[in-house]
Amino acid sequence: MRIGAPEGGRVVADPLPREVKRFINKHLHGFSQLELLLHLHDNQSEPMTAATAARELRLGEEQAANLLHDLHTRGLLATSDSEGRQASYRYEPSTRELARQVDALSEIYPTYRHRVVQLIFSKPPDSLTNFAQAFRLRKDEDG
Repeated sequence: MRIGAPEGGRVVADPLPREVKRFINKHLHGFSQLELLLHLHDNQSEPMTAATAARELRLGEEQAANLLHDLHTRGLLATSDSEGRQASYRYEPSTRELARQVDALSEIYPTYRHRVVQLIFSKPPDSLTNFAQAFRLRKDEDG
């Protein structure tokens, strides 16, 4: 069954709220990133290093470090850099809107896990999106 496609003469509504879909499209680029964000959201009192994330989520440490850094630059995590020690991250969205969106995602994910993952993997690659946006910007500049 396809979401939004006719099924026996009726259209099946997408179960994901619009704000959750916007958040996923803008901020999440893979399943590991989703799992890491939700893990930090659910364990807000526990800061996490790349080594801890790698161990708990079965990722490579470099991959975990890159994911944590990316979530931090997107305003979803705060970091505490310690000289000579690995940076630790904690869930701390920079805006109330981001916090609401992640709360909504966390609430809906257990029920609609398949749809959330489907949405993440159905997005065009960043390079394709950037290519398409280049033409859109050029069109706007020309008139």
